Amino acid sequence: ADAESVAAIGRHFADALPGQLAGLRRAFEAGDHPRLQREAHTLTGLFGTFLALPAMQAAAAIDRALRNGAVDALPAMIATLDAEAGAFGAVLDAVLPAAPPPP
Repeated sequence: ADAESVAAIGRHFADALPGQLAGLRRAFEAGDHPRLQREAHTLTGLFGTFLALPAMQAAAAIDRALRNGAVDALPAMIATLDAEAGAFGAVLDAVLPAAPPPP
């Protein structure tokens, strides 16, 4: 892929990330563990695509905890994911060009 395509994919991910994290938090607050697990699993794959290992590991830990019924640590795990995702989002914002305005 050319640099412009890679930048567009990265920008789309960076722009969508806050909404995806909000969806994960809403699932947690609603006690919707199946949806929370799906959100965490999806984020694991997305972070893996960008080799954002700390964020990927944080999302995978939530997915794994839910599969194993270990829900007591979820608040701390979600806080860790928020921090790692924020750090990665800041890197993307620093290295990617701004999205062009819609036509």
